[in-house]
Amino acid sequence: MNVAMVLLLAEEIGELLGWVAVALAAVPLALYPAKKLLPAVMRSRKDLKKVSRSLLTSLKKLHMPIGIAIFFVVAGHGALLFWTAGEFGMVEWIGTVALLVAVIGGFVGSSYAKKRKVKSLRAIHLGLLAIAIMISCVHILLAWFLE
Repeated sequence: MNVAMVLLLAEEIGELLGWVAVALAAVPLALYPAKKLLPAVMRSRKDLKKVSRSLLTSLKKLHMPIGIAIFFVVAGHGALLFWTAGEFGMVEWIGTVALLVAVIGGFVGSSYAKKRKVKSLRAIHLGLLAIAIMISCVHILLAWFLE
């Protein structure tokens, strides 16, 4: 395998990791609407109560480990694509800022998990991650249009 093929493969894997991160992000993101919708489902459909409760429990258990996995997948995405591109342009900076905001949001969320009484931490966690998602959308759109 020559160098050009290795770089092409690394670029494809890097792009794939970016999309894997987007897909993984759907799991913790589903927790918020699930917590709002599932109680109504459980009240109206008694037959779905057990399934709804287990779904919510699974989402809660997976929330933090998937958030950590997303960090490593996104970091791998950035490292591979930086290695293949050899430059750090506007799109890369925007992606890096999105990751940093998400990491700060993750730390705030971790603090909230330890101190449930401080409700403002939850709002900060959600706000920072919402900002990170918006920045990530800009990153994805710019990468797509500037490709």
